[in-house]
Amino acid sequence: MESQPLHPGIDQDTECTPKSSATRLIALEALKNVNGAITQRLRTAITGEKTEIVEKVESVEKRVIFNDVEGVQDATWLAQGAYNSVWLARLRDGFQKLSITNKLATMIVDLAEVPFDMIGGLEPETFTLGPTVEGSKLFKGRGKFHSHGCYPIGPYRSTKEYILACYDREIYYYSNAPEDAIDQDSFTDVSVQDFVLTLERKKDDLKATYDIPDEPFVLVHGDLHGRNILVRGDRILAIIDWEFAGSYPLSETLTGGDVDVVDVNSEELEDENTVWAWKIREAIRQEVSRRGWEPNRIALLMGDGNFELGRARGEMFP
Repeated sequence: MESQPLHPGIDQDTECTPKSSATRLIALEALKNVNGAITQRLRTAITGEKTEIVEKVESVEKRVIFNDVEGVQDATWLAQGAYNSVWLARLRDGFQKLSITNKLATMIVDLAEVPFDMIGGLEPETFTLGPTVEGSKLFKGRGKFHSHGCYPIGPYRSTKEYILACYDREIYYYSNAPEDAIDQDSFTDVSVQDFVLTLERKKDDLKATYDIPDEPFVLVHGDLHGRNILVRGDRILAIIDWEFAGSYPLSETLTGGDVDVVDVNSEELEDENTVWAWKIREAIRQEVSRRGWEPNRIALLMGDGNFELGRARGEMFP
């Protein structure tokens, strides 16, 4: 298949950057303050014999790390990501503290105040916008279709353009993916071919009739939950796993939901998540009010998100 241009109507040499050089510096500083270098932090927290434990972790042999990084029970090095090493870290109980909640809220709002002109993923070296990186475009064999030769992968000039590209993504996947890659249990009442026709009709209808106003495009982490937040005492050491970060509509900051602080495997933990999710949201609301955000902007951040946008971003099923 012939390679398609980066995006119709976009100059290939045009650099998609934050709105000004000053904003770019703010964005870089925000990432620096929020993310940090998790590998270096773990190493500097461990001395002598314990350093060898980290080296074994990097050889992909899981080891319990005993150190003064409160909240980290153990960590496994998984892969080298686009932004840094990817670690699987399990947090000890006691992570949920009010001071941490307030600091996390501040960080989330900091990111939501970094503006961009378009929707897209982040180039790790230049902090310019590039193709989006999302789970719905990479998992279940989708990664091999994630190219401009298959469908527009960004950047996108508008929310509507992005939504239509999400439909192109699903249409291409279900039209070209091998049968064993598709969840056949979802197609007991309708064939894959008929579902593709449904997607095409829905896309044509949205293209012809759907008028969605653009929200502010801001920096979004994309995978924010308790296992990606490392703490020491009452300080947040780092927020990790930035592979899905990018510029998205403001309402996608909380993805229309909450920040889960623990992995739920019991009703008790589910209740704990509910309590702390509410506290985090309230801390965010207080922070944006303190900063003087306009009511309509607060509503976008704290609301349930745009229905069509939320549906388009994920995998689509009959």
